Amino acid sequence: MSRITHKNCERLCDAINQMTGSPKASYVKEANGRCRSQIGNYHLYRCLGVCNLVRMDNESGGIRTIIHASTAPELFERMHAWVAGWREAADAYSRAVQDAAKESTP
Repeated sequence: MSRITHKNCERLCDAINQMTGSPKASYVKEANGRCRSQIGNYHLYRCLGVCNLVRMDNESGGIRTIIHASTAPELFERMHAWVAGWREAADAYSRAVQDAAKESTP
């Protein structure tokens, strides 16, 4: 069994950004040299031994914690659970849209 590290969490975070259609980078540099936050971007935040998955919430760089964990392995496990739930919800929504389309077809 291999060790789960912060790098594993970063790769999963990149996959979350891709599957949700969110920006990959937290900030981009504009032509005038200023940095602008990418609203909707998921990224990892580590401070004082705590590992969090957060999402950029506003243009000022404010973030919202999506998943809180004490270690990288714990965060990795919770991120996988979040991804599984997100996929299940996306599939359920897709089925509901298809069912609604079938019912409205004469």
